[in-house]
Amino acid sequence: MPYSCDRIETLCCASIADAAVDFGVRNVSLGHMTRDLLAAKVSSAYAGGRVRFMSTGSLSHVTPEGKAKMVDVSGKSVTQREARARAVVCVGPKISQLIRSNEIRKGDVLSVSKIAAILASKRTSEIIPLCHNIPLSLVDVTTKLNTQTHEVIVEALVRCDGKTGVEMEALTAVTVASLTIYDMCKAVSHDIVIKDVMLVAKSGGKTDYSRNSTEKPDEKEGDLKKITLKYNRDPLEDKDERFYPTPI
Repeated sequence: MPYSCDRIETLCCASIADAAVDFGVRNVSLGHMTRDLLAAKVSSAYAGGRVRFMSTGSLSHVTPEGKAKMVDVSGKSVTQREARARAVVCVGPKISQLIRSNEIRKGDVLSVSKIAAILASKRTSEIIPLCHNIPLSLVDVTTKLNTQTHEVIVEALVRCDGKTGVEMEALTAVTVASLTIYDMCKAVSHDIVIKDVMLVAKSGGKTDYSRNSTEKPDEKEGDLKKITLKYNRDPLEDKDERFYPTPI
């Protein structure tokens, strides 16, 4: 016998209440918890023997029926939009030395990865299904080798005059650059870790974002311990030893 709509909502609320107690959540109404934590509501008791859940519309790429869609930006104003992204590639001491002396067999790692990033940013809409095809006015990519930490730091600045932002283009640029570095160096070693792929800042749209602005005022720029803990890793303290996150 299928459950009624009211019965299903009651079960959902009870499950959320139990989870809230487990996680120490207090003074939150079940109605808000149902909406915010599940982001869905029961729209019909049963339709063809199946329960159908409706999205609350909090995700712009999801219809009220829960289906993916491309966002309509025709009503937005054209503004100059900019995004910065960053990634780190841990290559180890051996590869680091080969990159520095430009002795990797496939060629100049830093230059080739930079070109790959620029090409990828211009084709982001072909890789990410719901991205808009945006004419870019600037793609500036830098790849720097840190010979002390044996890491390649990849940064990308992307700019356009358009109706939607370019953070996906910036993130795609640094990601593909990192993959290119891996591809060019994997013949030497597969012990290469791509980490800290992140949006650094964006501007020009409805809301601006800067990763630095999320830090507390008393945090210093070079405080690596606080930055590390922010990304939910466990750094080695008081040891002269590098830390590599475990790849997933």
